[in-house]
Amino acid sequence: MLALISSPIVLISFCVLLGLLFGNIKIGRFSFSTSGALFVGIAVGWLIIRFAQTIEPNSDLFKTAQVVLSRNIIDKGYFDLFLILFIASVGLLAAKDVGRVIKKYGLKFIILGFLITFMGAAATYSFSILYQVENPYLYTGVYTGALTSSPGLGAALESVRPHSAKLLNRFSELNISEKERILHIMGFTEDLDINYIRSFSEEEKDTFLKNSEAAIGTGYAVGYPFGVIIVIFAMNFFPLIFKIDIEKEKILLSEELDVQKMDQSRKGDIKKIREV
Repeated sequence: MLALISSPIVLISFCVLLGLLFGNIKIGRFSFSTSGALFVGIAVGWLIIRFAQTIEPNSDLFKTAQVVLSRNIIDKGYFDLFLILFIASVGLLAAKDVGRVIKKYGLKFIILGFLITFMGAAATYSFSILYQVENPYLYTGVYTGALTSSPGLGAALESVRPHSAKLLNRFSELNISEKERILHIMGFTEDLDINYIRSFSEEEKDTFLKNSEAAIGTGYAVGYPFGVIIVIFAMNFFPLIFKIDIEKEKILLSEELDVQKMDQSRKGDIKKIREV
């Protein structure tokens, strides 16, 4: 059974199906929609880990349970594949009106996008200074999760490899607290004489990388639900607070884009006539 539920294809399919069902549940005016798959994934992943931890050494499932506990539940290859598909799909969907929208509202959107990401980054950095955790990569995950940014998560996971390698190569130059933090991430619990550590084995480096990536994933899983919930609340309450008629705004936007499209078409026709 454990071998079956730890299969990536089975797990992903199950979480997607159950997530869609959960996402379609209406809670008043709210629903989690496709984001429901994330919450289901968190719950299912946690249950699998908890179940694997309870299996005794004399059980027939013990070996399989140890395999599950020693690696990521979903292989990184699957994660990278579906993340790339997601990013490509977003790009294709946005391509239709992106030119006209940027031309009409471009500067406002650029400023707004910069302020949102900058304020989040500034707040995250401030908290990382005020409240230091044993694994600082958690903050990276929380930041990208709170922004509900899957591309941001992908970028964070990609950057952690060169960053961790650089950090370990500079280990002798770091201060005591930074060295202790690195050893903690590696999983060293016994007291070590930090001053005598000059280098790490490939296995230790790999452990540091995996634990750093896991921290980013954990932080993302923690921050993402709050990002989704805030967006849902904002989308439902902002129109009420500011007395905005969403349907009317949709019609106005569609009309503005259509007018802009017609203007561009007319300019093209005039240009052709002049050329003739």
